[in-house]
Amino acid sequence: MKLFIHCGLHKTATTSFQVLCKKNQNKLSECGVYYPNYSNSFQHSHLLHDVQRQNIEVAKRFFAKVYSDANPKCHTVLLSGEDFENCIVDLALANEIETAAENSGFESVTWIVVTRNQIDLLKSLYAQKSQHGIVLEFEMMKNAALERGCLYATTVKYNYIFVLDYSRFEARFKYGTSGNKIQIEYDDFLKGFVGRAIFALMMSELELEDFQKIAKFDEKRHNKRLSNLQIEAKYLNTALYSRRRTLLPLLPLLLVVYYWVMLRKIFKFVINLVPRSTKQAIKKFLGLQT
Repeated sequence: MKLFIHCGLHKTATTSFQVLCKKNQNKLSECGVYYPNYSNSFQHSHLLHDVQRQNIEVAKRFFAKVYSDANPKCHTVLLSGEDFENCIVDLALANEIETAAENSGFESVTWIVVTRNQIDLLKSLYAQKSQHGIVLEFEMMKNAALERGCLYATTVKYNYIFVLDYSRFEARFKYGTSGNKIQIEYDDFLKGFVGRAIFALMMSELELEDFQKIAKFDEKRHNKRLSNLQIEAKYLNTALYSRRRTLLPLLPLLLVVYYWVMLRKIFKFVINLVPRSTKQAIKKFLGLQT
C-alpha cells in the first residue's frame, strides 16, 4: 500500500481539495483511495500540530491505524494538510514522518507539492493569516521570500514554516528524504476539477473516470479573501490583544489609521521621485538646512 501526502503549499486551493475529499470519502474508497479522518477535521494538518505538541509517536499510532483500516480494499492512502509544508524545510521532521509510515507497513511515501506564482501566494497568505492570531507585515514577507525563501511564524496553534520559494528547497527536499516528490503547478491543479491532477497519480484511468461520474463536486469558493480594510483591522486587532472585543466602535479610528498609513506610503514614494538637489532647496527654503 502506498501513502501520498499532499503537503501544500498554503493558499493553493488546498481547502477546496480537502472539502472535496471529505465529501467523497466513500466514493474515493470505491476507487481504491482511502482518505482517513483525523481529529474531527476535513484535513490532516492537526496531525502535525499534535506531533509538535507531543512527539512522533502520535504519527506512528495514526499510520498504523490507517494502514489497518485501509486494508484490504484500498491500494492508496491519501493525506492532505498544508501544515505538512514544514517538512519541506525541516528535513528531520520529514524523515521522521517517512520512517513512521514505512514502519507501519507502507511500501512508499510520495510528497505532493502544489506551487503558485510567488506574488499571488504572498498576497493571499498575508490576507488569510490576518485571521489566525498572528501579525505580519507584507514588505517583511517579500524580503523573507527574497532572502530566505521561507517565513517562520508562530501562533498558539503551531510553529509554521511558510515556503515562499519552493525552488530554493526543491533539491534539498528531494535528496534529503527518501520519498518520491511530485510538483504540480497551481493552474494544472485546478484543471478539470480541483485536485484532479493528484487523483490521476493514484488512480487508473478507469478508476478516475468512475470517480468523476459518482463524486459530488462543490462549486463554492472557500477562504474568500477579505477586503484590505478588514485585513488591516484584524492585524491591528491582534496587535492590540483585543480578539474578544468587537471592533465596531473602533472602526472610524481604524479607517483613519489605515488611510494615514496609505498616505504615508504614497508621500514617501513621491518624495523618492524628487531629485536630491530639489529636496535640498526645499529644506533650505523652509529653514531646515543652513
